[in-house]
Amino acid sequence: MVSHAVNDDDCRPNPSTQFSPDPPIIDGSIPSTGPVRDLSSGSLEGIGGHTITANLSKAAAELYYKAWKPGTRASYKSAWKRWSSWCNSREINPIQTSVENIIEILTTLFNEKKQYRTINTYRSAISRGHNILNSMSVGKHPAIIHHMRAIFNVRTPLPRYQSSWDVDKVLSCITGWGDNSSLSMKIFSSKVDNVTRFNICREGFGNS
Repeated sequence: MVSHAVNDDDCRPNPSTQFSPDPPIIDGSIPSTGPVRDLSSGSLEGIGGHTITANLSKAAAELYYKAWKPGTRASYKSAWKRWSSWCNSREINPIQTSVENIIEILTTLFNEKKQYRTINTYRSAISRGHNILNSMSVGKHPAIIHHMRAIFNVRTPLPRYQSSWDVDKVLSCITGWGDNSSLSMKIFSSKVDNVTRFNICREGFGNS
């Protein structure tokens, strides 16, 4: 059987992480309110006290940013804009706030029926732009990981593809079409296309 499903390892909570029954939701002495800069239309680059690109050359910084594909950067920018707007409406500093506030926005997204992967993108974007909290990035804070695990359990991501093919049946059908010389151009093209796809899949599994 050839199944088609998403590799969700990047967004699945790490099973090796040790969770306490009631992880602490604390933010030390970091203030979460006060004068708020309007960051709703800005990108993540340069935001957050832990950003290292300020000390890099232009060439190194440009290469550093390429760790995120254009689609990922667009998703992060959109998520950060929503987070900044949410914070500004509550007079919260989006780059230096409490764990509770981050959990609240994640819960808001959950209540809006957004899928786990989308909410996880918000977690990553906020973590990317937020200052270090309790000596760690906010996305790795035990309380945030705990909350994301709860969201995962309640709204487990579905496979991108809900069906699969029986390779033996497909190959048997193709074999039944007969010799290539007797096939129409349309059927022959379909045969070549399917055989090529199977070979690609086989090579992919062989190299994994």
